[in-house]
Amino acid sequence: LLGMLPRRPTSLPPLRRSEAEAAGLHPELADSELMKTVIWPQFRDSLDLIANTLQLLQTRAPSKAIAITSALPGEGKTTLTLGLAFSLARMGQRVLVIDADLRRSGIQAGLGLAAEQGLSGLLMGGSTQGRPHRLDFGTVFVDVLPAGPTPEDPISLLSSPRFQQLLTRGKERYDLVLVDTPPLIGMADALKVGAVCDSTVLVTRLDRITQSQLNEAMALLTHLNMMGLIANGARQSPSRYVYDALPNGDGQRIPAGTSA
Repeated sequence: LLGMLPRRPTSLPPLRRSEAEAAGLHPELADSELMKTVIWPQFRDSLDLIANTLQLLQTRAPSKAIAITSALPGEGKTTLTLGLAFSLARMGQRVLVIDADLRRSGIQAGLGLAAEQGLSGLLMGGSTQGRPHRLDFGTVFVDVLPAGPTPEDPISLLSSPRFQQLLTRGKERYDLVLVDTPPLIGMADALKVGAVCDSTVLVTRLDRITQSQLNEAMALLTHLNMMGLIANGARQSPSRYVYDALPNGDGQRIPAGTSA
């Protein structure tokens, strides 16, 4: 278990101009629900701990390209990916986020980035269509490569040599490359991405996943280098929470609150 994320309130209040300025956010990002969660103090503090754990793991077995996935849609992997990138950037790391969910991009939609440019265009040979978008947090920044236009055959693009070459270039230019993938269950995209990344992190939302779904996701990751699991939706003390999040063998939902 790499860490736990707190239960997110049903809604977060709008950011005041002073709060947005303190976080270094441009006005168009300050109203984004995705960004409001990323800079929510409790969420940020939890991700700082996870980022610190990742840095400690890097000293033992370096993993410069990390795929971040989940068993199902809506478990919080996209929000976690951006939040983790923000935490790592504040710790002095140069971070590139790649939105590899070419079917249903969460980052692109959540940040309001133009769909005309991004990863899919780059992989299809558009040399000018894959430039990262820089998220400026004032004192630090994170580069984000959006998914781009939805292609007819996402799996062929993610299986292409161009995608591997892109990761190689990213690892040369950045300290860490975080790759947001589609969910595991029902499609092979995340497995293709994980196979060319150095390691994979599984995000699980405790009020959404069943035991059988978690087992299926873990089985799919058997042949990949799994770095660990991040549990989303904590509302109890850490010791009790960890045990509640463990597989209980009955295929029933694990109780928890609304997660980020």
